[in-house]
Amino acid sequence: MAQNVAVIEVDDVGVRGPAGSGSINDASGTTIDTGEKYRIIMLSNGTVTAVPYDAVPPATPVDVAIVVRLSSVGLSWPAAARATSYIIYRNGSQIGTSATPSYHDPNITMGQTYA
Repeated sequence: MAQNVAVIEVDDVGVRGPAGSGSINDASGTTIDTGEKYRIIMLSNGTVTAVPYDAVPPATPVDVAIVVRLSSVGLSWPAAARATSYIIYRNGSQIGTSATPSYHDPNITMGQTYA
C-alpha cells in the first residue's frame, strides 16, 4: 500500500502547498540558508522530514512473501533500493515499522481478511 504524503515546498518565496493547490508544480527559488531547494514531506503517520528537492525516493517493495499461521502473519520481501526502513499497514492503517525487509504481525483473527 502506498504511503499517504503531503509535500510542502519551502523556498525564498515562502511555503508552497500540495500539488493541486496552485503552486507546488511551478515553485522556483532557493532556500535562504543553504542556497538549495528542499521539500518538507509529512507522512500520514505524522512524521515530518526535509529532503533535497531532487532526491530520488526509495523503490516500492515488491514480491512480498506471506506466511500465514493460525494467529499471526509473517511478511518478507527483497530489500528496496535506497530504503532505510519500512512502514507496515493493515487495512489502510499503520501497524508497525521495520528496519529490515520483514515483519511479523501477531495480531490477526482467524477467519478475517486483511489487506
